Amino acid sequence: MAPERTRAHHRTEERRTQFRLPVAAKLTALMGTVAVLLVIFLGLRNFHEAVGEIEAAVDGEGIRLVTLVAKTFHPFWVKVDEATGQATAVAPDEFRRGFDEATGRLRAIIAEPAIQGQVLDVLLMGQGDDVYARAVSSESFRRSGEVELRVPEAERAGISVHSVTYFDSRGRIPARRYKKRMVLGAAPVGYAEVWLAASRIEVTGTRLSNGIVYSAIIAAIVGAGISFLLGTFFTRPIRQLARDMRVASTGNLDHRSSVRTSDELGDLARTFNRMIDGLKEAQASEAERKLFERELKIATEIQQNLLPRQVPKAPGLDIAAHYMSAKEVGGDYYDFLAIDPHRLGIIVADVSGKGVPGSLVMTMTRSLIHLAAAEEASPRQTLIRVNRILARDMAPGMFVTAIYMVLDIRDFTLRVARAGHNEAILVRDADGSVEALRPEGIALGMDRDGRLFSTQLQEQAIDLSPGDFLAIYTDGIVEGMDPAGKEYGAERFRGVLASSRGNRAEAVTNRVLEDLNVHRRGAEQSDDITIVVLRRA
Repeated sequence: MAPERTRAHHRTEERRTQFRLPVAAKLTALMGTVAVLLVIFLGLRNFHEAVGEIEAAVDGEGIRLVTLVAKTFHPFWVKVDEATGQATAVAPDEFRRGFDEATGRLRAIIAEPAIQGQVLDVLLMGQGDDVYARAVSSESFRRSGEVELRVPEAERAGISVHSVTYFDSRGRIPARRYKKRMVLGAAPVGYAEVWLAASRIEVTGTRLSNGIVYSAIIAAIVGAGISFLLGTFFTRPIRQLARDMRVASTGNLDHRSSVRTSDELGDLARTFNRMIDGLKEAQASEAERKLFERELKIATEIQQNLLPRQVPKAPGLDIAAHYMSAKEVGGDYYDFLAIDPHRLGIIVADVSGKGVPGSLVMTMTRSLIHLAAAEEASPRQTLIRVNRILARDMAPGMFVTAIYMVLDIRDFTLRVARAGHNEAILVRDADGSVEALRPEGIALGMDRDGRLFSTQLQEQAIDLSPGDFLAIYTDGIVEGMDPAGKEYGAERFRGVLASSRGNRAEAVTNRVLEDLNVHRRGAEQSDDITIVVLRRA
């Protein structure tokens, strides 16, 4: 992404996050909500427990009283024939006596100090729900909103329980009605009802509900306040680190975070500082890399300019050359030197090193070859002079292999000197024979005083007949590897040269390179490749 587009993208992102919700506010909302939910949960549990206990107490009292009334009160409104088991109505005088007695006892029950104010009414009813006696006058109250309740203990005792709103002179009273069947002998003759005030249940429920609401409000306020203070305190390093990141994002890589806490935020700040240091180093490395690439490009251009722009042309002479470096700047070198109008110098060299160091040594070797060849017609003497100067300036462990030859284009005689380089391959056109030219010699730069180099170096002379050609190359060809690491090899190279008899120099070069590519099968080039083919037409 282009820098201008990147900055525009960052500005857009900043606008999108301008109205953000701070972490402290989020923590405040979260903790306040948690506190409210916790208070509500605990309050509801206490609410159900407290209300359940009061309901159980009220229901227990109602069950006890209605059971007592049903068992101890005689159904004065009927009598049962012992022979037939049939219930019949009693005489009016007997009914009146029974009514007066029952009413007095019922009123005595609700007047007992232990339950006074709790028992609203007690009734005795017949089978058809006709009220025969009650503790409270029927004109003094009314009821509404009756709902049947499930009370397991009452159901086991044959008692039905209803919730009802009771109205009397005191006003509205929440109540519960307990109803149990009355029997005379074995015959059902009516029902007993007890009405108890359930105000305690409602009052307790209201009080607990209000308590839950008030507690939730207080918990929300206190929890939110504490959470806000804690959130503000704990997020202060985060806000500082965010400011540090914004400063660094503007390109100020000298800025460092001032967060010094000993927790994870401190670790994050230290990691941020290390990241900034790394970015600064990477920025410097990137600048150095770009500078190096620029210098390498210049070095590559210089090296390319040092190689021959074209091959020499002369009657009966056919020359082709190919060079390909394994890196941007290689260590191989080939050249053609016009010694005089009749003699042509040809050199192929390989520096023990690649990249810029190899290129520098190659450039120095080229300059020395040009100087020495201008004064020496002998390949051997030329290499001796070059080694005398080159060996003094070579770094330890570096050397140059070279094969240098001088061709007399008048009679196509060739003198060859080899300083530790690959053998030259001569292919005779007459019989297709393949000869290896191996005059003795050690590499340039290995012998600093030059005496061993001079005694070891030999010179070989050959004649080229029409159609004969000579291949001079570097080890990047014979040591070229396929993906499995298998080398191209000298034997395969010689076979391709032998099969190229009768072809022009350029065709021979192309056949070698094509066969080498077939062998490599796309494997990376591991060394510089140089080949020069000299042919007598």
